[in-house]
Amino acid sequence: MSTGIILPPEVKDNPFKKAAEEISSLALAVQQIATVEEYTKAGELYRQHASAASKIKDFYDPKVEAAHKPWKALTDERKGLLDALDAGKKHLGRLMSSYEAAEAEKARRLQQEAERKQREAEEQWKKELKAEEDRRLEAAQVLQEEGLHEQAEALLNQTPVQEPEPMPPPTPVARPAVPKVSGMSARSAWKGRLKPDDCDPYPAEVSEQSQMRALVILCKAIGEGKVPPQAVELSQSFINKQASSFKSLLNYPGIEVYEEKIRVGRS
Repeated sequence: MSTGIILPPEVKDNPFKKAAEEISSLALAVQQIATVEEYTKAGELYRQHASAASKIKDFYDPKVEAAHKPWKALTDERKGLLDALDAGKKHLGRLMSSYEAAEAEKARRLQQEAERKQREAEEQWKKELKAEEDRRLEAAQVLQEEGLHEQAEALLNQTPVQEPEPMPPPTPVARPAVPKVSGMSARSAWKGRLKPDDCDPYPAEVSEQSQMRALVILCKAIGEGKVPPQAVELSQSFINKQASSFKSLLNYPGIEVYEEKIRVGRS
């Protein structure tokens, strides 16, 4: 079946294809190494792999380099233009996000102020209602003391002479003043980040020490089962560098240090 890739004749008909397939087949046919002779033969076959790989690289590298140069020039040119546009978008995005945050904070404060005024109005309404009720009770008590029981009962049952103001209406929800721009939309993307427990709200800049404190808190929560372990990703490259530096002396809880032989076949 055709792959759709057209190779030049010197690549398509190169002499290394068959040799690489034959050497690889010989290696894959080996099922086990149980004797010194078998180990020696495997080592020789391993060296043949390295020699063939070196010759194939020498054959392909100039052609790959020749094809890579124009591709690299075009991708670099494209990247430069896109990076310039991306920088402008990010700059405008930061300014627009700052404006949205400021408007949201302004709306939040207006809402809080409106709710405070509503609470005060409701409290005043209740005070006036109670004051009117107290006046009627006091007047009815005076009538009772004077023996005018029927008048006292009528006073308690009648509609108050001075009705209090109606209950204030609910506070309208304050909306941020963010206009809609034609051709542009925004969506919410919820994310998480390390946040020190002594920083509220999140600071513009977080020191490395604060980040480390937050990481320790997160790891402690993982140990207590409050946070899934997937929240922290192991840096395998860091662990390998530490193992390479300290070797068997490395003693991190939960980390096993082991030695792995890396074979090198000379061509």
